[in-house]
Amino acid sequence: MASVTLTSTKFPVGTVVGAYSPVYDRHFEGKPSGTPVETATVASTGKLTFPSLPDGNYALWAEVGGVNANVQLLHVPWVAPGSLFERIKAQREAVGAI
Repeated sequence: MASVTLTSTKFPVGTVVGAYSPVYDRHFEGKPSGTPVETATVASTGKLTFPSLPDGNYALWAEVGGVNANVQLLHVPWVAPGSLFERIKAQREAVGAI
């Protein structure tokens, strides 16, 4: 788990945004199913910070002015430099491809 901070123009200041996982379960025309893994509120600086979001893929969703607003988030751990083979293997493990 790590702190994740991002800025998106889709979510205005004060909006509560939910991080839903797995990302492939979400609905493109509405709110994702289930409950969010974590929620965060957009700060006055426009930044959105999830303090303890587990590594993975997420659909960030909020209702903004009666309209569904969503953003895809890929949150994977940093991979230390190494050989190309080691970096590819670590990245595949991080996203669950192995």
